[in-house]
Amino acid sequence: MTFLPRFILAFVIFTLSASGVFACTCAENSARSDFRRAKAILIGKVVSNQDGSDGVKITFKIEKQWKGHHQKEFTALWDGPGPCGGFLFENGRTYLVYARGHKMWVDTGCDRTAKIEQAHDDIQKLNSAWFRFYARLIPF
Repeated sequence: MTFLPRFILAFVIFTLSASGVFACTCAENSARSDFRRAKAILIGKVVSNQDGSDGVKITFKIEKQWKGHHQKEFTALWDGPGPCGGFLFENGRTYLVYARGHKMWVDTGCDRTAKIEQAHDDIQKLNSAWFRFYARLIPF
């Protein structure tokens, strides 16, 4: 067999065996991994949304906090729901917030940040001292 037929055969085999690729799929991280990665984790009620040069500044009145600097209010940056989904933060609504990075970025599309009504399982884990202990100890 010459080079060209081999190349065509290999190309057809690789093309037909390729799995589907989706642009808007999120990596499934464990709750422990996301706990470790977050700089701040809290339940907060949105008190203001302000457009800024870095993104939208969302200010939360903290109701409960598991991680981060304990204070009465918390400000995070958010760049919108994005093309892969997510939700808009509404003034007066309460959310479970996972913030990451130096600037405290919040992602509503591929992160554990959720409306309080949809966060029961995460809140139950976060309230467990054993979960928080093992989340810091076990790296997966």
